[in-house]
Amino acid sequence: MAHIALHNMVATALVDLEFCAKLLNGQRPTIITEFDLTEAEREVVLGIRADTIEEFAAGLVEWLETEKAPSYPVTAWSGRRTSARVLTAAN
Repeated sequence: MAHIALHNMVATALVDLEFCAKLLNGQRPTIITEFDLTEAEREVVLGIRADTIEEFAAGLVEWLETEKAPSYPVTAWSGRRTSARVLTAAN
């Protein structure tokens, strides 16, 4: 699925305040290693200048829109390194 690691990263930052602080305070190169980012995603993540998670997410959205990233099904994330589970009407 396209850019799922980016979504996992933002979701983690929203629920883990310590991770979020590290994402925004200069520790980003170290903490993003736990996500399976492509080289392009890594470059974008490292290049975003943000003081808040909202600004960080906005930077990602801007890049994703520029990249015309393919859409994918609604998902539920259950951890930093786990894959997404696709939600269906049967769930």
